[in-house]
Amino acid sequence: MDSFNPDNNFLQSEGIFGLPFTYDDAKLILIPVPWEVTCSYGDGTCKAPDAIYKASFQIDLFDHNLGEEWKKGIYLDLAPEYIYDDNAVQRRFARQIIHHLETESKPLNDRQTKQLDEVNKVCDGMNAYVAEKSTQIHTDGKISGLVGGDHSAALEHIKAVAKREKEIAVIQIDAHADLRESYMGFTHSHASLMNNLAKDATGITKVIQLGLRDICKAEADLIQSSPLFSAFFMNDIRQWQYEGKKLKDIYSDIIKDLPDKVYISLDIDGLDPSLCPNTGTPVPGGFDFYEVVFLFAMLHESGKKIAGFDLCEVGISDNSEWDANVAARLLYQLCLYTLRSNG
Repeated sequence: MDSFNPDNNFLQSEGIFGLPFTYDDAKLILIPVPWEVTCSYGDGTCKAPDAIYKASFQIDLFDHNLGEEWKKGIYLDLAPEYIYDDNAVQRRFARQIIHHLETESKPLNDRQTKQLDEVNKVCDGMNAYVAEKSTQIHTDGKISGLVGGDHSAALEHIKAVAKREKEIAVIQIDAHADLRESYMGFTHSHASLMNNLAKDATGITKVIQLGLRDICKAEADLIQSSPLFSAFFMNDIRQWQYEGKKLKDIYSDIIKDLPDKVYISLDIDGLDPSLCPNTGTPVPGGFDFYEVVFLFAMLHESGKKIAGFDLCEVGISDNSEWDANVAARLLYQLCLYTLRSNG
């Protein structure tokens, strides 16, 4: 570390952001989950952890607001090979099931039903891996963040952070509510993350959903009926701004009643799709980059501790590195504010 020059963090044999940390000496450990088995529209998010890692070397480490928080240590762990393999195999099966459901009025046949059962079983295995890895990181006295992959990968990580902290609020930045019940028959669909979380929300006092702009009637009904969820739709946020309310005041009203510890669950499609054009299910509108970073800053300034986070649904195209570049910069800000808020 003594010989490390932070202004020359381009050596790609080093860790994420060009940092020379190992698991043992880093305070913040990032869990990569290259997973997109149940994606219902576009592919590519399974490539995100590797693409974000490669793009991270383009970031200058010094931050004029947060200085050199990176010195506390950030380390991107390695995903086991079986996660890559399981994703590749089960994605093929899931794609066939999705195609059938989208084009045929008849139910799945016996072979397809067995495939669906296998997909759900392997998704259970992915979740078990995330739960075990998250718990180990916390046992080692470290902070964890998760880098997806589709949003379903975050379930057990959120639950592990809630178990460690005892009381947290989840702030979900997302175009979608993710409250569908086993969407298309997939128990752990990326469209069912928050529905699954609500079934075992131990330690979670509130889920704040920011930037919603594409939900179904059943999801809207669940938001209305469940005290766990508070939704802030993007068109409402913009309307308040058009009427003269400052974003700072909007965020303040949201933050003031939250517990001291928060978890940020960031689906990249919560941003405007100009910043993430290859995300799997893009929706027009959304936050800009610094509106999201401003939220991180306000959480810290209000005395909240960012206890953990995930960044998911970053779509990767072979023709452009833009999505990975934006995601790497957003991830860096998440890391810095998490480290700063934890002291």
